[in-house]
Amino acid sequence: MGYEELSGDRADLIEVLNLDDKAASKREVVSESLLSGIRTKIHDAGNALRENDLPRYKTWCQTCDRCDLAGICRNRP
Repeated sequence: MGYEELSGDRADLIEVLNLDDKAASKREVVSESLLSGIRTKIHDAGNALRENDLPRYKTWCQTCDRCDLAGICRNRP
């Protein structure tokens, strides 16, 4: 969506290159349904930020283990 806003052209393909050893890279064709889902996520994230609605996970979990900002949110167990 950012590419389209900057260039005026819609991207044909999205490629996510995961640099983790065991993570797979992913290639996906850009479609209207994909963009619609992304628009919804961007809208919801913006609303959550404006409303300061940023709930923490109830307990430390694998997501916290991978998060670069977990130290801001809480202390490691």
